[in-house]
Amino acid sequence: MSSIRTADSHRWRRSACLALALAIASLTGATSSTAQPTPVPGDTVIDPAWNLDQLAAAAAAAAARSQERLMMLLDDVVSPVTQSPFVSRASIAVEFAKRQLGKPYVWGGVGPEAFDCSGLTLQAWRAAGIKIPRTSQQQWHDLTHVRKSDVRPGDLVVYFQDASHIGIYIGDGQIIQAPKPGKVIKRSPIDAMPVLGVVRPE
Repeated sequence: MSSIRTADSHRWRRSACLALALAIASLTGATSSTAQPTPVPGDTVIDPAWNLDQLAAAAAAAAARSQERLMMLLDDVVSPVTQSPFVSRASIAVEFAKRQLGKPYVWGGVGPEAFDCSGLTLQAWRAAGIKIPRTSQQQWHDLTHVRKSDVRPGDLVVYFQDASHIGIYIGDGQIIQAPKPGKVIKRSPIDAMPVLGVVRPE
């Protein structure tokens, strides 16, 4: 009777292990050797004729591949904002600039009620936790230069050969700028004035 129970227990454990291995394999793209004689390279092959140790090892291998593929999936869905500190900070700078729309230009203004052109870009990036120089010429000189074709939201667009004007790029070919005395902060096309270049706070 004892030998019968032992044999039954062994068959039960083997069946359970096989079921577990096949279940994990089905989640990871692994295959059964009876169903697919030529598996895809890298897949885990499950053979129902294996003993318990072989099935356990196959289950462990399939589980490891499952975890690896899960991590790859998670990498694919992570927000770019969490992947790139620049993107996260740039979005804050852009949103700050948008909130200033309609406020007056005042020479030397750094907010909160009025701004000049570089005062706006200064405070936008300060809101994002980045300190940049005060004037448009200093921002042009000190910050990282990028090609205009690579411009992205948060970059600063510098105008005229003397770098006397600057705005913040917000996407879709638009900047926000504090234009000149008597005007208010507004959206403008990026090419509304002669572009000297683009700089990026980093």
